[in-house]
Amino acid sequence: MTFLNVDLEIASETSLAPLLDALLPTVVVLFHQAESGRHHATLELDIDPCGPANPDEGILSFCRLIRALAPEARHCWNHLSLRQFDIGYDASQPPHATQMSLDTTTWWHWLR
Repeated sequence: MTFLNVDLEIASETSLAPLLDALLPTVVVLFHQAESGRHHATLELDIDPCGPANPDEGILSFCRLIRALAPEARHCWNHLSLRQFDIGYDASQPPHATQMSLDTTTWWHWLR
């Protein structure tokens, strides 16, 4: 099983534009949709051509970006209804199921 990347799924009842504008060009917006008053986006890091080496590195990179947000973008972040990491693996070769864990310092950065 090979680590591929970390995506960040976000959703809000209000526009994501201030947040997305602040994060570009450091992230790639893979998906962005506004439907029935709900705004949803999927973001991927675009800071290294090879991407993060592991999930911890990817999540910590997102944490650094979020901590550096200007007030308007941070306000948007603080009012999201969804903040979810999607850790991607290539599981085409056995084993197709495995258990993975993140370093505790990664969770500390995310929860602060």
